[in-house]
Amino acid sequence: MGDAIVWAQEPRDGSASVVRWVPGRRIERLYRIPAPRSRNREVGIVSLTASGDRLTFVRSDSRVVDRTSDSVDYAVTMTPIGALAGGVFAPLLTGCVTGDHVSGATDGATVALVTRDERCAGGAPADRLWLIDGAGTPRMMLSVPADDRPGLTDVRLAGPYLAWSAGDRRITIVRRADGARVAGYGPADLGGRRLDGWDLDADGTIAATTTGQARCHVSCLRVRPLGSAVPRTISRHVAGDAEIAGGRVAYVTDDRAGRGRLVVTDRGGRVLRQLDRTTRNRGILGVALEPDRIAWGVTIGDPAAGSHWSNRGEIRAVALP
Repeated sequence: MGDAIVWAQEPRDGSASVVRWVPGRRIERLYRIPAPRSRNREVGIVSLTASGDRLTFVRSDSRVVDRTSDSVDYAVTMTPIGALAGGVFAPLLTGCVTGDHVSGATDGATVALVTRDERCAGGAPADRLWLIDGAGTPRMMLSVPADDRPGLTDVRLAGPYLAWSAGDRRITIVRRADGARVAGYGPADLGGRRLDGWDLDADGTIAATTTGQARCHVSCLRVRPLGSAVPRTISRHVAGDAEIAGGRVAYVTDDRAGRGRLVVTDRGGRVLRQLDRTTRNRGILGVALEPDRIAWGVTIGDPAAGSHWSNRGEIRAVALP
């Protein structure tokens, strides 16, 4: 939000919080969910998305409904919550309930939400795509029956465009003002067999990682501008998703030996910055790229265990020229 970096924290006491940090200042807590009193309940914060004008996240409430010697079954409720800059946090989709995945994307004062298996006002469950402009009423852009899988899985907002994905099968881009279709891509249109992760730039360019190709280690990364007949390959050694903004692409490489780098390139694949590294006990996650800066999380694990997954870590940010 503005010059700030926001992220979710889930400390060991069972609570969950959204915090904000402006470089040079103290970390500020914006929202907190107290730890449940019952050992059969858990809370969390997922799908956080923010801009300088608004902040949105999803509150997760889990309740144990069955417990055996080797498994635990939960009933989960996902509640999208948000606020405009300086405003009060409140639920965004009043009257709708989902216990499945929720994905969000923010651009300026607008937020887009994909809700899976959602019930609204007692109606039939469906996957829905919502668009909320400023303090306006949520506008449903798309509804897909819940049994029509893979359904809706992810969403992006950038410039005049809105895009969503249906599992690993297809990305659709529309103009967010009127919903008119602009483009649609399957994995083959992006040079791969299965769609892994993707992002959208303000001019409609897609950056996508795909899997299932013999010449790719983990994933291949390609970009495809609107109107382009073929995608351009950026890297064949990508671990995780990629981000694109302002004509730059950010991703983490993988060298087959558990080492990698966080790099920023142009759309032609030319490396502009090498920002961080990964090892067997040092990981990078949560990369967020904007046209003028980049932020990411670092997790530091136990060298003896050979794993970077831990509760130790830090947030880093760098300005981009």
